[in-house]
Amino acid sequence: MRHIEEIKRLYVEDERVFSIGYSGGKDSSVVLNEVLLALLRLKKEGYSLQKPVYVLFSDTGLEMEPVIQSVHASLERLEKFAKREGLPIEVLRIRPKVRESFWSLLIGKGYVLPRSDSRWCTDRLKIKPSLRAIQNILKRHRGFIAFIGVRKDESPQRAKRIEEKKSKEGIVAKGDYPNSLVVMPIKE
Repeated sequence: MRHIEEIKRLYVEDERVFSIGYSGGKDSSVVLNEVLLALLRLKKEGYSLQKPVYVLFSDTGLEMEPVIQSVHASLERLEKFAKREGLPIEVLRIRPKVRESFWSLLIGKGYVLPRSDSRWCTDRLKIKPSLRAIQNILKRHRGFIAFIGVRKDESPQRAKRIEEKKSKEGIVAKGDYPNSLVVMPIKE
């Protein structure tokens, strides 16, 4: 409940738009659900919900067909729900450019298969497309608050990266972009 109250406060008091990284997995689904609950409570309390909430899904092109169909179906349900409830949600489905796709880099450019000491795929398939989406958001808005579904207990490396963000107020950390925050409501 504490997280939902903090999300409500940020939505009402902060001018920045929201973005939510969504993969269809359990962590990003929980975070998306918390933001939806906060928005629904604000609506019930009489607040005008005008500030956009962007849901970013990064389609790497490598997911198995049943998985990708399930994620797309959940995004379609989200869009219908948001429209019915009057929530200002915009789903952005992002993909790598063809020249940055897994198969273009592996076969076309001769990259080695990704491994623990060479994880080029995350950068090309998720990070770069997400950065382009964020840059487009920043062209239209003066900043954003990014909600991400990360947990310290996923791995020691993840816990270290979360701590390096120097989180304050429990769930909020300074973002990597000007006028941005990162919110990690399930980090604990």
